[in-house]
Amino acid sequence: MTNKKYMLFFKPLCRKFESWVFKIRLILKGIKGEVVCPGDCKYTKWSRIKNTRFKYKPLCIVKCKTADDVKKVIKLCVLKNKAFRVRSGGHQHEGMCSADNVVVIDLSGMNNINICGHTAWIEPGAALKDVYEKLEKSNYTIPGGGCMTVCIGGLVQGGGWGMQAREGGLTCDVLEEVELVDANSNLLTVNKDHYEDLFWAIKGSGGGNFGVITKYKFKLMDKSTVTLISIRYPMEFESNNQQGLKDDMILKLAYYLENLQCFNNKFTSFARITPYDQWSDLPRPTLWMEFQYLGCKQDAERDLKWFTESLPGLSIIDYRLQVSIYEGFLLLNGVIPERLLSTNDTQEIPNLLSFSLQPLSPIGLQQLTLWNGSTQYIPKTTCGCQGLPHKVSSAFPKENVCIRQMAEVIVNYVFYNKPFSKAATYLSIHSLGGNVREQLSPNSSFFYRDKEFLFQFQTWWEEVEDPNTTCYLNWIKNFREVLKDNNFIEGGFINFVDNSLQLEDYYGENFIKLKNIKYEYDPCNIFNFEMSIPPEPPEPPERKVPWLGEAKEKE
Repeated sequence: MTNKKYMLFFKPLCRKFESWVFKIRLILKGIKGEVVCPGDCKYTKWSRIKNTRFKYKPLCIVKCKTADDVKKVIKLCVLKNKAFRVRSGGHQHEGMCSADNVVVIDLSGMNNINICGHTAWIEPGAALKDVYEKLEKSNYTIPGGGCMTVCIGGLVQGGGWGMQAREGGLTCDVLEEVELVDANSNLLTVNKDHYEDLFWAIKGSGGGNFGVITKYKFKLMDKSTVTLISIRYPMEFESNNQQGLKDDMILKLAYYLENLQCFNNKFTSFARITPYDQWSDLPRPTLWMEFQYLGCKQDAERDLKWFTESLPGLSIIDYRLQVSIYEGFLLLNGVIPERLLSTNDTQEIPNLLSFSLQPLSPIGLQQLTLWNGSTQYIPKTTCGCQGLPHKVSSAFPKENVCIRQMAEVIVNYVFYNKPFSKAATYLSIHSLGGNVREQLSPNSSFFYRDKEFLFQFQTWWEEVEDPNTTCYLNWIKNFREVLKDNNFIEGGFINFVDNSLQLEDYYGENFIKLKNIKYEYDPCNIFNFEMSIPPEPPEPPERKVPWLGEAKEKE
């Protein structure tokens, strides 16, 4: 048997043996969670992450149930020199919550939500859908994210943007305390009074850098009625006037971006510009502007009137029902809430379908059953699916950038660079400002609080082996480069991680401080992965050496 054949035969056996030995050691240490190894019937399922571009084969997956489980896994990994990754919901866009031949510390089973007065303790594996639903039953909410299958653990450590951001701030802004397992397997209580520098670091630097957080304490907001408004351009397609359509879209996009800070803080919005009309499959770019208003429909119409009257040619699809924050969250994920599905108001169902589905990017179909037993097939969306191959990137506008020129570059790119239409490919624009800006920057490590909005470049497709994958990836890469080459953008948002960016892009001037904090709490770099913050000791203070004459005078 040649060496190559020998390795092909014995290497998987050795790896399987190694994983089972690790499992037995954990069991002997009294771990309460399940340990899934290669060969187990659950291994394929629990090896999968949300970005299905990556097909990793970890050494084992440890489904922790308690903080004590986490401590035991980290301690054994350090003792046996085993690399590990930390995973809450598996939404890390570059797949860095897993890897080949590592121990995956899976926190999805730690998903308790305990409400006490105006605060709540939430474990990292709680999905946003469950968080919003349970809090709303107690008349509370938090400014969380926008995707229903994202878990709280990764969201809050990266900052956390959602459709209440301009009123409630980022998710990390309502964080009051955490329990964290450090590199020495100690369970720390971290807040503004205890380990203040560590508390600052974990709010905005991304997950997995400083320890494993096993519990989060949030300050809660009172729940509110919300009004959802969707604005689309264009509605009618004039095939003989492409240039006029393009010029008009540039003006409308520029007006939207220039006036984001003029909106009442009760408005948070995101826009989406796509190279295709993904509902008619026509080769025309489409601009969507989605608004969530914390308040009733009449107040929303009043506070938005100045904007819509200044932009003739827009079509406003007004969601006629006032909904709760949780119901609005479901609608923005392409899910019709059960309460609304059960209504016999046949006039409202088309409005629900129109609002919740048209601005989203379709990936395949799913069946929807209405109150009367009839069914409709509606598209799955990138937020609601359990996993799709995809690529994202992000950036912030530079200070004093010419919005009109930037809008022209954006619209020109989507007009003249069309990937294959079956990919959900688009640029999202997330509004900031409001109370995101008002939060004092020393309170968290999120660096870009002064920005007015955030770009997210996205492409999603159905088949992992799609032969056009390179085309989809290049669309993202080239789009970002065009804006960067024109000096329009800088930085990035760590929740929308892209491995082609540098760490300095995400952390700005906070990077040195973050490296120093990393050195203080994890000098041996136990918590490391492809884009983790490296430890770096602080520079020693400069020593003043007296002049020779000064020294003699003292003598």
